Amino acid sequence: MIAHTGLTSDDLTELDILAAFDVLVSRCEEARRHGAADPLRSITPREAGGNSRQTTRAMLAQLGYSRAQLRVIHRIMGGSTSGWPGLLRVFVEDRPLTKPQRAYLRRQVRTYIRSGPSVDERHARSSRLADRDRIA
Repeated sequence: MIAHTGLTSDDLTELDILAAFDVLVSRCEEARRHGAADPLRSITPREAGGNSRQTTRAMLAQLGYSRAQLRVIHRIMGGSTSGWPGLLRVFVEDRPLTKPQRAYLRRQVRTYIRSGPSVDERHARSSRLADRDRIA
């Protein structure tokens, strides 16, 4: 499925997409356990309820994204009001991306890369914070 997005392995590494995927899937599973008719809706940046949206952002923030990167990764994975369905919905519904959707995704990746620290910098920061929390 990812092969059809036009993302490179470097893009996937830089986005830390697997970690974001794990966070967002756990949010969807929680919504399903609570009886949500559409668990994927619980991770959308706009359609999710305020508490759900805040919880999702807090969980993603633990991955070390800058505020701008956090907005972009949330949009990439969960969708946007512009009609972008989000990678999780595309994956679940097993549908191909259209050419405009692939172009939108590439623009979002470029914005993400310009918006903050690299994956290595984020991981180093997360490690320092985890070490500090263990000591305290």
